[in-house]
Amino acid sequence: MQERLLYQRWTALDRAMGSGWARDQRRWWPADAPPLVGKNGMVVVNIYVPLRNFPYLAGREDVPSPDEAGDLHGMWREVKAGRKRYESSLFIALIKDATPDQYEGLFGDLPGGEAFVRKLRRFYREHRKGNGNLLWDGESAHFSLYVCPSEGNAVPLGDLVDLAKADVANRAALLRTEGHDEEAGSLEALRFAADEPGQAGEGSGPAADALAHAADILAGSRTVEDHWAYCLSEACYGVAASYELAHWLMSHWYAAAFDFEPSYGLWKGGGAYEVVGDTCHVFRKSSEG
Repeated sequence: MQERLLYQRWTALDRAMGSGWARDQRRWWPADAPPLVGKNGMVVVNIYVPLRNFPYLAGREDVPSPDEAGDLHGMWREVKAGRKRYESSLFIALIKDATPDQYEGLFGDLPGGEAFVRKLRRFYREHRKGNGNLLWDGESAHFSLYVCPSEGNAVPLGDLVDLAKADVANRAALLRTEGHDEEAGSLEALRFAADEPGQAGEGSGPAADALAHAADILAGSRTVEDHWAYCLSEACYGVAASYELAHWLMSHWYAAAFDFEPSYGLWKGGGAYEVVGDTCHVFRKSSEG
C-alpha cells in the first residue's frame, strides 16, 4: 500500500509540474559507507529541473506502478501498443518463462511476428527439458536460470569446427559486401584449431577486430527501431545470456544478407570459438549450467 501511495503521489506531482519540467534523482551515502542501494544510510533526493537546461532528461522510460510491475505480459502489451516505454531490461524473462501456447498472443501481432513465433516453437522443441519446459525438467529440484545447450544436442568437435568455419566465412562475406576487403581477408586467412585459447592475447588481432566490425554491421542492419524491438532483443538475450542466440531468434528483422544458422548450430551443439592472432580456437563449453 505504501508503494502504491508513493507512486500515486509522485506521478501526480509530475503531472502538476507540467511538460517543461523533469524529475531527477540523486543518492547519497554517509562518508565511508559502501554505496549499496537501499542500505547503509542511503538518502534519496528527488528534484524537478527545467528541461531546457537538462535536455538529456527528456524521453526517459516510463516507470511501472507496483501493480504493473507484477504483470510482465501486461507491460509487454503496453509497449507493443506504443503506450509505454518501459526499460528494456524489465523484459529479460519474457521469453524464457513463456510457454508455446502463449507465443502467438505475445508475439504473433508484431510485424514479422509469424516467423518469430515459428522460430520460438522450433527452439522450444529442440531445448525442452524432459517433461517440463525450457528451464525445468518437470521432476528434479533443479531449476535453471538460463537455457543451456543440452547433451542431447551435442555434436562431435569436428562438426563444431565445421560450423565455426561456416560462421566465420559468412562474416567475411558480409564484410566484403560492405567493401571491407582487408578485414574479410584477415578472416579468410584464419587457421582453425580444436582447442581452447590461452589467456594471453585473448580475443586479439586484426581478425578479432574484423569479427567485431562484422557484428556491428549486423546490429546496424536491424530493420525495426520501435521500442518494442529493444525490449524483445533483451528478452531474446535473456533466454541464454547469448547474443548469438538472440541474433538467430531475431534474424528476420535484420536487413544484412547473412545466414545465422551456423552460429545457432554452434551454440546448440555446445560449442564456441575465439580468435587470437591468426588462429580461430574452437572448443566445447559445459553443456549444463
